[in-house]
Amino acid sequence: FQADYWYVPYGAVRVVLFDIRDGSPTQGQCWTTDLGVQPDGSHRHDGVYIPPGVGHGFGAMSDCTVSYQVDQYYNPDDELGVAWNDPGVTIDWGVTSPILSKRDQANPLAADLSDELRPRAAATPLTPTPEVS
Repeated sequence: FQADYWYVPYGAVRVVLFDIRDGSPTQGQCWTTDLGVQPDGSHRHDGVYIPPGVGHGFGAMSDCTVSYQVDQYYNPDDELGVAWNDPGVTIDWGVTSPILSKRDQANPLAADLSDELRPRAAATPLTPTPEVS
């Protein structure tokens, strides 16, 4: 699994992190944060680091550009997703009728993720920055 860093130079997105790592002290917890242009018109010039094995996605709140960096080359075998509207995972995406890729439309519920496919926890737990709630 790869680590990601996301930054939003244009527009606004809601970023969601969901810890699906087996054995993590924060397994099953979610965090959300809004990046880019804020409701008051200001711009958050920071980004968000996403540790390997932590589920992540975003809802576009406007036309936007999401710039992301990764620490490894893309490996399609490392792709693992959870249904955006999983009733067992409480997430406020900020949107009610999202446009989803075919891959994301096929994502299972978190409870249905195979233990063999789940990433194992790294040595450090997921600890959000103060801006992430």
